[in-house]
Amino acid sequence: YDCFLSHKRSDCQDLVARVHDRLTDAGYRAFIDREELEELPKLKASVRASGKLVFFMSPKIFESDWCMLELCTAVDSGIEVLPVTVEGTTR
Repeated sequence: YDCFLSHKRSDCQDLVARVHDRLTDAGYRAFIDREELEELPKLKASVRASGKLVFFMSPKIFESDWCMLELCTAVDSGIEVLPVTVEGTTR
């Protein structure tokens, strides 16, 4: 994948789906967890197989164990993290 889109579904699922569609239309291969990957090894492998992790910083993202796992996997694997602040987020 060119990028892995990490997001808290309850905060910005529609926004991330639109970003995914735009990236795909532009010829990029973007991973989005639409099938609710719950197998830890598969999720980590998908992050490691990506060129970048796009981290959508929404109000509750740091409350998500899954999003924290994705972020830590990227950092531990030396994958570039691109933080994107979602409107309505103060930090």
